[in-house]
Amino acid sequence: MGFPCGKYVMVMVPLCLPTMVEAGDVDKPFATAEALAAVGAMSAATIYRYLQPARHQMRLRGISTTTPSPLLRDSIGLSKAGDAPPTTPGVIEADTVARCPPVGG
Repeated sequence: MGFPCGKYVMVMVPLCLPTMVEAGDVDKPFATAEALAAVGAMSAATIYRYLQPARHQMRLRGISTTTPSPLLRDSIGLSKAGDAPPTTPGVIEADTVARCPPVGG
């Protein structure tokens, strides 16, 4: 579900949990009617407390695939506010960012 807060999980549980049970994505001990009713009756704060260990474990920890090169940093000039715009065609300023999926670990 993409790390939603407890309030959003509370809304999504009645929508997603039956589909997950039908697909077999919920383990046997938790697929009972009593367990599903208990999850449906949880408050947003309780859901948040239960999900806290998983959130901590799956949190990103400074993983980056882009590293600044000292050669590029020193050789490429950056324009600042108030600088005259370039007059020659083909001048572009861009920044690259890696869009990678979260990786636990």
